[in-house]
Amino acid sequence: MVEFFLSRRVLANLLTVFLIVVGALAFLTTRREMIPEFTYFTIMIETRYPGASPTEVEELVTTLLEDEIRTVDGIDRVESFSLEDVSAIVVRLDDRLSEAEVDRAVIDVQQAVNRVRDLPKEAEVPVVREITSNDPIVLLAVAGGTLEGRDRLAEDLEDAIKNLPGMSRVDRLGDREKEIWVEADRNRLLAQNVSLEEISRAIAASNVQIPGGSIVLGGEEVLVRTAGPLRTAQDVADVLIRGEEGGWTLRVRDLAEVHDTFEKERQRVRVNGQPAIILMPKKKRAADALDLIGRIKAVMVDFEPRARQSGISLTLCWDQSHWIQRRLDVMTSNMIQGGLLILAALFLFLDWRLAVVAMLGVPISFATAMIGASVLDVSINMMTLLAFIVVLGMLDDDSVVVAENIYRHLEMGKSPTQAAIDGAKEVALPVIASVATVASAYLPFLLVGGIWAKFLMAFPIVVILCFAASLLEAFWIMPAHVLELMRFGRPVERESRRLYRTVAGLYRRILAWTIQHRYRFLGLLLMVVAVTGGLASWRLRLVLFPAGMLEQFIVQIEMNPGTPLEQTEATLQRIEDLLGLLPPGSVQATLMSAGITFDEWDRTRRGTQRGQIWVFMKPGSNVAAADTDQALDRIRAELAAFEGLQKMSVNKLSGGPPVGKPVFAKIRGPDLDTLQAIAGQLKARLAQVPGIFDIQDSLQGGKGEYVIAVDDTKAGLTGLRRARVAEQIFSAIEGGEATRLRRATTEVKVRVKLRQQAPEERRLVVLEDLLVPDSVGRMTPLKGLVDFQRREALPLIEHHNFRRSITVTADVDDRQITGFAANRLLESAFAELRPRYPGYDLIFGGEEEQTRKSFQTFLRSFAITLLLDFLILAVLFNSYMQPFVVLGLTVPTGILGAIYALMVHGEPLSFMAILGIVAMAGVVINNAIVLVSFINTYRGDGLSIEDACLEAGYTRLRPIWASSITTLVGLLPTAYGFGGHEPFVQPMARAMAWGLAFAMPFTLFLIPMGTLVVDDARRLLMRIFRGKGLKNHHIDDHLTPER
Repeated sequence: MVEFFLSRRVLANLLTVFLIVVGALAFLTTRREMIPEFTYFTIMIETRYPGASPTEVEELVTTLLEDEIRTVDGIDRVESFSLEDVSAIVVRLDDRLSEAEVDRAVIDVQQAVNRVRDLPKEAEVPVVREITSNDPIVLLAVAGGTLEGRDRLAEDLEDAIKNLPGMSRVDRLGDREKEIWVEADRNRLLAQNVSLEEISRAIAASNVQIPGGSIVLGGEEVLVRTAGPLRTAQDVADVLIRGEEGGWTLRVRDLAEVHDTFEKERQRVRVNGQPAIILMPKKKRAADALDLIGRIKAVMVDFEPRARQSGISLTLCWDQSHWIQRRLDVMTSNMIQGGLLILAALFLFLDWRLAVVAMLGVPISFATAMIGASVLDVSINMMTLLAFIVVLGMLDDDSVVVAENIYRHLEMGKSPTQAAIDGAKEVALPVIASVATVASAYLPFLLVGGIWAKFLMAFPIVVILCFAASLLEAFWIMPAHVLELMRFGRPVERESRRLYRTVAGLYRRILAWTIQHRYRFLGLLLMVVAVTGGLASWRLRLVLFPAGMLEQFIVQIEMNPGTPLEQTEATLQRIEDLLGLLPPGSVQATLMSAGITFDEWDRTRRGTQRGQIWVFMKPGSNVAAADTDQALDRIRAELAAFEGLQKMSVNKLSGGPPVGKPVFAKIRGPDLDTLQAIAGQLKARLAQVPGIFDIQDSLQGGKGEYVIAVDDTKAGLTGLRRARVAEQIFSAIEGGEATRLRRATTEVKVRVKLRQQAPEERRLVVLEDLLVPDSVGRMTPLKGLVDFQRREALPLIEHHNFRRSITVTADVDDRQITGFAANRLLESAFAELRPRYPGYDLIFGGEEEQTRKSFQTFLRSFAITLLLDFLILAVLFNSYMQPFVVLGLTVPTGILGAIYALMVHGEPLSFMAILGIVAMAGVVINNAIVLVSFINTYRGDGLSIEDACLEAGYTRLRPIWASSITTLVGLLPTAYGFGGHEPFVQPMARAMAWGLAFAMPFTLFLIPMGTLVVDDARRLLMRIFRGKGLKNHHIDDHLTPER
């Protein structure tokens, strides 16, 4: 193919233009998003049961659903949370399932839930949804004004956003559904001997619309139907309950007040101190996030005049486009700066014509990879941009090696065409092997299972596409470009650069000295490795995803059991005042929610005693992280002095998939009291360790409750059943749903309840006079049939794989102790308790679980990478030992550099840093491959092994340094934020940059020394087994390549 394109240079030039133009079009038309959309292998089943205690939710809802769900295949584990008013079941699927199998599992879970027929009629229909990375692209707050005004504006705004092309759905937070309340007067009910149930039946019977068919009148067919259903609160008030022939009627309005309102207030949401409704739009998979957010902002502008007239403000608390655009800008800026640095480095080491040709290979490779990514439906996101940055400095390596070798053959006096053919063919195998080994470093990422596979998928795909494109460009297009440019400038002369000759001569003398003293040099290297290992074990911390990458934090609180919603809100407002301790101008918006909290898995916990404040820091405020951390420490200290606070936490958010709390462990067993005892002892142990704070368990606190005990004997004599009594009490307090009115696109519940007129202390007495109809319609008061008993309710009841459990969580200060170390301590503490509590076990989750999985992933990927590299090198060199020389000397020195990078910058060993180390391992051996290949070539030409090592090092100095420097400078802008700071990808870029900076210079010395050490070992073995040396330094065929 080299000869083919050399003879058709016009084709090579046209192909270059075609690839760049089509690749640019693909880049401009590919959808943009923050992270790739993928599944979390998690299914959530949420069932609302208003007014129910956790115990009732567990017995009447959760357990019934669990019994059906356990029959579904493909489930890894099931966790359930029975809370006040709601049952939440989290189904974790096996993360080895394919996308089709996940879809099948979601359907199976939905069908299992549908099979449950005996849920309480007051419970709402269970909602089954798959948890994915498709987060809201914005958080739009409709704040201020009146409740009715906010609701109308939010509803219209939601409809306008829903109709935008590419929009999937719009969720809402802080809104209350419209309802019609029928609040019956207790005295009027007693006077007329009417029950709440009778009122409900009358309203439901009046809200019907049944078709009557059609008839023919006067030769025309007309439809017949019953007069329409109820529409308004007035229609409900006019419903007839009883009537007599004399004209006496008893209507709903005679017994109750009927009015339009909103559902019972269970949560309050404020944004920047104003009551608000939050709209959370989610896009379809194929939609472009930046384009869609631009359209949403245009809709906001259209609604602004109406909002101002109503005293309402429209605020974007969270705008995903900022983060996408910032990453695009940072990556683009860093790519431009890196490209300019690469070009400068190439001009420094190579003839200007070779520098231009080598640099031209980068956009050609990028464009070709972009075409491939577009065909594979890979979006432009954080991981694809990171892939382009990582390969920026490496894509010219192939071109540099081939172009420099062509230039070397031109220096020998060959014709341009012959030099291009010979130079390209001479390095074909080592260059192909180099690309294969680099690709093998990224290929294992495609084999990773679970969330990480989905999160990382775009990264290895783009990298491999780029390297494949660069390989084709280096042998098909680039030689033609070399010959085209060689016509310009001065003729090629042998070693025309005086500076290069001086540097090369100095290198040759130093290499000769190190070869002569190779064992001292290798001993020094081993000592450095040992010292580095000791420093790493002492200084290096393991933190999967360091907090603070998203410039957001959440303050969550839980008040004493039974705290009213108003008091929780007042406490949150006091906490909001504490945010003034943050650096001035650093806060963009605050989102306060009382009565509800939620976590990164989108799990909600409700209760009037719960609340949180989500703080969005101002993008680009350039506030130092240390200042923010100091302010958060002060806020924690202030919160500790608040009265009525049972739990509180201040959590900075991190990037990447959700991993949970640093300390997260479930204690599982049959008895709740024993579980609480174990949890208390573990919490006490954690509290003794500096750096561990916000220590909590899931069973701390619970509301008080009145249990209404029904005397079954007395109730049986009056014809009542316990279920009928329970239903009537629920209707009296919460309000039973009589029917639903259809209004345009929404439904309005009609709720019948007892009007609360009595003081709080007499409300239970009022319930005793409640009339309950028996099986034949006779009215019976509850007095004498029931007994009210005060108890303390559990805050929630938690199951892990269908057994009761308690969760212990804590946060850590990474500067003092890591989550990994804290969990090891917790594991040790439980091991001491285990003999006293047989039948109870400890299960880790959260960051600990993800850390364990990540290390398994890392070790597996690293092992596969090294194995693939060994196979490629063994085939290339036809040797068993030379692959060990290459891998055993280059990879460890690269890891040394990565470790020093993390220690110098005070960064932990994070997941992104680990990815950098794995990727670096496949890159650092590139130059070693070409160097060993030339050593073997010179050995085949008859040189001694020492001379072959010296000559190969001298010959390959220029391309090795050129490719090394270009790779390094391509990473520097991202590693140090020259073109913009991007904290999520910096650890990976720094680990790769420092690893390459350490490994590549050492390659020029370690590979020749390692080759000679292996030869020395071979000679020693031969003397031992044969009693004499091997003439002419021939290397045994089993250890070194054939010549």
